[in-house]
Amino acid sequence: MDLRVYELLGVEHALRAAGRHRALRKKGIAIRKTVDVVIASFCVDAGMSLLFADRRLQPMVQHLNLAPALAPGLE
Repeated sequence: MDLRVYELLGVEHALRAAGRHRALRKKGIAIRKTVDVVIASFCVDAGMSLLFADRRLQPMVQHLNLAPALAPGLE
């Protein structure tokens, strides 16, 4: 089975992720883990959905247009 490998944090992506982090903070949304914004930002830029079961990513769905990939039982 072949797996794709992606570079998550080049300079351009880091700048976009930082901008999104600041935008969330301005809305009063505190993101505890920077890596959450980095991964979510990558998915938004790449047009990929993200499978997660943690409510802390929900604000990124609402405010950053992160597409959630829902599996049965994780809704």
